[in-house]
Amino acid sequence: MTPDHQSHRDHRPGSARIAARGVLRPDFVARTLDDHFSGRANNVAVIWSMLSFDAWCDEFGQFGGTL
Repeated sequence: MTPDHQSHRDHRPGSARIAARGVLRPDFVARTLDDHFSGRANNVAVIWSMLSFDAWCDEFGQFGGTL
C-alpha cells in the first residue's frame, strides 16, 4: 500500500536545514517540496534523494553533520 503523501508533510526536510548544509539551493528545495505536496508534480525520487543525502550527512558528519 502506498502511503498518502499528505501524511509525510511533518517529516519533510525543511529548506532552512538544507540551506544550512550549503549544498542544495533552498529555493529549489522549497519549490520541489511545494510542487510535490500540492499535487503539481510527483517529486518522490528527488525528495528521496534529498532525504538520503541528509541522512548520509548526519551519519558521516559531512556538510554540517547533525544539524
